Order: sequence, then structure tokens, then C-alpha cells
Amino acid sequence: MSKSAIMITAFAAIVCSANLAFAGSCNFKAPPLVMSTNASVAAEGIMTMDYSCTFSYKTTKSVVEETIISSKPKHGILEVVSVNGAKYTPSKGYKGIDTYSIKYCGSYLGEKGCATYNYTTTVQ
Repeated sequence: MSKSAIMITAFAAIVCSANLAFAGSCNFKAPPLVMSTNASVAAEGIMTMDYSCTFSYKTTKSVVEETIISSKPKHGILEVVSVNGAKYTPSKGYKGIDTYSIKYCGSYLGEKGCATYNYTTTVQ
């Protein structure tokens, strides 16, 4: 398999963590993680303000080796929380749309590759 055609499939697990003591939501739609040189995919979702969304990937036949913040949100904080995950927390009281990008790098059958997810988040 050539380096320009590395395919790594993963299943996204998006976890919500409460900052306040009431119920909230964190719902995102994203295609499977596909790592290849300079691959870029869109992910979008809706979340409740005053919550955090953690993006973590469990892979099949692949290894996510690094999570990199490619572009920071304008209305919140994005931080790497593990080798294969990151967490977005909107600014306190913010409602509206925020965008940010996370780059995941890893290997498949000894070949290296990366994919960038471009997130559009609507905070309600």
C-alpha cells in the first residue's frame, strides 16, 4: 500500500461530561476516521452550553498515535486529553457556532498517515 493511499478506519466515540448538575447533550455526526496524507473531513454537531464534548477514537486494524490541535476555537477551549482524543468546552454562557480542527495521526500495517477533522459545533 502506498503512503498516499493509507486507509485507517475508526469509530468515533463522543462523550459528554457535565460541568453543571443538569442534563445536557453532545451529539455529533462524523464519517469514519480515514488517515491518509492530508485527508480532511467535516464533522458537525449540537451541544448544550456549559458542557464539554470529548472526542475519542477506537480503531480497528490501526493505531492512533497522536492528536494535534490544528485550529483553535474562537468561543471556547480545545485541549488534547489523550493520545487519541481531545475535549472541547465552550466559553461560559456562549451560544452559537464555533469551529475548530483536530488532526489525528497514526499507522496502518506499518504505514503512517494523518486525517484532519474540521468541526462545526452549534452550542445551544
